[in-house]
Amino acid sequence: MIRSIKLPFGEKGAKLAAQILLLAFVLWLAFSSGVSGAIEQVARRVGANDRVARAAFIMELGVKPKGDDSLIDAVLAVSVPYKNSVEQPERTVEPAAPQTTKKPAKTPSPSPTVKPSPSPPALSPEDIEMEGETEGIDVAAIFNEPLSVRLKGAPQILIIHTHSTESYTPDVDNVYIETDITRTLNSNYNVVRVGEELARALGERGFSVMHDRGVYDYPSYSGSYGRSLTAIESYLKLYPSIKIVIDVHRDALMDAEGKIYKTAVEVGGKSSAQVMMVVGTGDGGSNNPRWKENLKLAFHLQAAMNVKYKGLARPINISPERYNQHVGEASILVEVGCNGNTLEEALYAARLFADVAADVLDKLK
Repeated sequence: MIRSIKLPFGEKGAKLAAQILLLAFVLWLAFSSGVSGAIEQVARRVGANDRVARAAFIMELGVKPKGDDSLIDAVLAVSVPYKNSVEQPERTVEPAAPQTTKKPAKTPSPSPTVKPSPSPPALSPEDIEMEGETEGIDVAAIFNEPLSVRLKGAPQILIIHTHSTESYTPDVDNVYIETDITRTLNSNYNVVRVGEELARALGERGFSVMHDRGVYDYPSYSGSYGRSLTAIESYLKLYPSIKIVIDVHRDALMDAEGKIYKTAVEVGGKSSAQVMMVVGTGDGGSNNPRWKENLKLAFHLQAAMNVKYKGLARPINISPERYNQHVGEASILVEVGCNGNTLEEALYAARLFADVAADVLDKLK
């Protein structure tokens, strides 16, 4: 059709004009919907392995990865919201479109109102509480073994969300459109926002943290752990300095009548969600040779919470599943609050947990 119109330039000129028009369109989209939103929209359209998606991924990390591009492609395959022609969503509710792809505004969050102790108090196995498959676990013996992880280089910690759409009870300050009950693709209001707060707080304490904001439980909830595992393994290959993997979730508490509950504790005169760590032994059929090292780290984190912010920690849940905790030198699953909590309660809990975690992890530098 272009050939049928006599233009005052040749074929190369026509191609150049078309490229300029495309660039102008992308720039217009960037200014109208936000730069990061525009880049993600373009990345979705050109496909997960396209160079545009790769560039958007690198920009999102804020670090130029070194190594084989195929590793970046492996992360992109699950980090960019994916198209899946085989698996179908288990949810019957028609999902709403994402409201934004922008990162949450970097407004300063108040620090915990309880002043931290001048030096971390001594921890004891007597401060440990567990539930679930606890038979045969010698708490004192595991707790008293020294942590073998050493944090050197950068990045040191990876925060990821296998169930990234998990969200909290809306309130007047945090209203979002649900893709399902207490779930949303809007990362300003789901558990990804909590991971952002945790990463920021740990960064302020001197740790190098990489936060993955990928979507792994949508459009299909089934297979989410397999997709997040692909990402974790790729990160560990790209960045061997990562020694600790934290998979941040939101718990769900609901009775048979559908009533939703929350877990909360008052810390420094403010309501905070509670924090529960889950450690998978792999006894259910998936081998996990690292479970004791993971449990050791969880023991120290919970003991520190019980000493510094009494009531913040729920008992550690010991599960026969694996939860991708067989990779990395130490991995834990952290449930920050539940579906009855507000986002503000969860954000406060993330800051308190980060304060405690920094005390424990400082010893590993």
